[in-house]
Amino acid sequence: MFQYAGLWLLIVLAFNMWAWLSVMRSGTGLMSRLIWTAILFAFPGIGFVAWFLIGPREKLA
Repeated sequence: MFQYAGLWLLIVLAFNMWAWLSVMRSGTGLMSRLIWTAILFAFPGIGFVAWFLIGPREKLA
């Protein structure tokens, strides 16, 4: 199990970076982006899941 810890950390890091880039590209205000960034870096394992589930959605035109 521990032999795959590095792989899991890389996967979590990749998802966290995707979420962070998505936060930065979102049209939300500065304070909202700062709060989401803090959540992503404080809780990397669940931060991207929270962003995916409750983060702002892009409007489909």
